[in-house]
Amino acid sequence: MKIATWNVNGIRARGAQVEEWLEREHPDVVCLQFTWWAPWRNLRARNIGWRLDYLLASPGLAARARSCVVQADVGTSDHAPVVMTTG
Repeated sequence: MKIATWNVNGIRARGAQVEEWLEREHPDVVCLQFTWWAPWRNLRARNIGWRLDYLLASPGLAARARSCVVQADVGTSDHAPVVMTTG
């Protein structure tokens, strides 16, 4: 299984580059993430932020997906991991 990840901050400017990368690598799972909470006014605790959380999977893997969760409580950064569970 091939898993690829990309922090997509500014993906609109690099759309062609992302498409080329996907065609070249042929991953089974693609993790495109950009979850960000501004560091003021306790926005992370209130879950108010900018979010683009996707996991793209091949058809075979997508059929086995059971859950997809943004782990907002993990880490001290202003970003959060996204986890997909398959069965």
